[in-house]
Amino acid sequence: MNAKHAAILLLAVGLNLPAFAQPAPPKPDQLLFDFNAQNWSVVENPDAKAKEPDATVSADNGKLQITFAGGQFPAVGTSTVPIADWSPFNAVKVDVTAPRHCVVGFRARTDQDDPKDMGTRWEVTSFLNPGLNELVLPINKQQAKFASKNVISVAIYMYTPAAGESLLVDNLRLANVKSPPPTAEFTVLGTDLKAKDPADLTAQLKDKASPPALRTIEQVEADFKARFDEIKKTNPTATLATFRDGENNYNGWKDAYIFSHGPDGTIYQRARNYSVNPTMSTYSRNVGFRIMQVDLSSIPTGSKILAAELVLVRRAKETKAEDIEKYFPSQWIAEACNRDWSEKEINYYQYATGKLWKASAGTNWSDADPDFLPLYLAHGPSAGKADASTWDFTNAVKYWTDGNSKNHGFAWHGPYTQDFWRNAPTRRAPTIKDRPALMVIYEPAK
Repeated sequence: MNAKHAAILLLAVGLNLPAFAQPAPPKPDQLLFDFNAQNWSVVENPDAKAKEPDATVSADNGKLQITFAGGQFPAVGTSTVPIADWSPFNAVKVDVTAPRHCVVGFRARTDQDDPKDMGTRWEVTSFLNPGLNELVLPINKQQAKFASKNVISVAIYMYTPAAGESLLVDNLRLANVKSPPPTAEFTVLGTDLKAKDPADLTAQLKDKASPPALRTIEQVEADFKARFDEIKKTNPTATLATFRDGENNYNGWKDAYIFSHGPDGTIYQRARNYSVNPTMSTYSRNVGFRIMQVDLSSIPTGSKILAAELVLVRRAKETKAEDIEKYFPSQWIAEACNRDWSEKEINYYQYATGKLWKASAGTNWSDADPDFLPLYLAHGPSAGKADASTWDFTNAVKYWTDGNSKNHGFAWHGPYTQDFWRNAPTRRAPTIKDRPALMVIYEPAK
């Protein structure tokens, strides 16, 4: 107790007041394992659809070496856990030496674990760099079902290891850490605004936003055609182009879904590729979102972009009329992608086979070469129960066609609590008019 606290305590006693309780100091780091290979063996994930190839373990000088034989999420684990009560701690620290940029996961189960409920376990996946990685893995207090006072097993796994690849695991310990606050900040293209996320942008624009008109897809296209006719009066060389798969022999869309729903144990769902689906749900960045790309190579570089609108269809039956009020003025976001992603291979962990994101679902914006740029290309509310919603993509198309910026498409997401789309048609929808479209009016570069 320092002098200040002592003085306060004496004053409280003299005045017959209750003394201030001194907070207990956080527990120091406690080593969890002095690794012994005899206590570690192959374990199965109850969510796996097929048996993973067996991995092998060896120990040397207190370090555990895990050598894999391939697979998707092969794992080793132990039921010998020296410290069963993890409740005094808020993190796990561990040193992992990795052979390459890869994804490694850690899992803990308790005596109350329900194999059918991932929320009853603690599980964290991390993206590692080649060489030594000093990891700090939060024990998520939001996972209320994780009964952290009686941990009975721990497992370690790797995502899609090559046969013969090894991890070296050392110094796995329980700890207490202070989590740094989020630092991401996004520039909103065409404005002087900065936003932390869609909810922040919604708050900044709440006094300026108003619900868009409720229109059918036919009305949306007719209105844009009328806009084109008006522009032609002063720009006689203006051209109208509609980019929609299956229309006018165009086939330039890429359209995929990234499942990012928690908890972190949803590894097999996150590793799926959903691009074959004719419909996709769209939520927030941390639940599930679409990633789309439109081939605009037919627009000559340097053309003058006069207007552009993104059109997405959502059938009215998916939206209850009484829920419309809460949808506005929530902002949907087009977040610029910085990776040449493969439509048939992209998922939560990778943007193409053998090419991992730098962070989960591409949530890396600060590196010199980030997965996604800290840039919102377009934004705006949906049209609620209307069949068709549109967003102004003029600045986005300018950005992609100026000759200085690469077009790798965009992540499409919003604030889940205010608006979400169930089973919206994708570029594979059987009805062509239901498919997403980008309508552009431009003057070709001379």
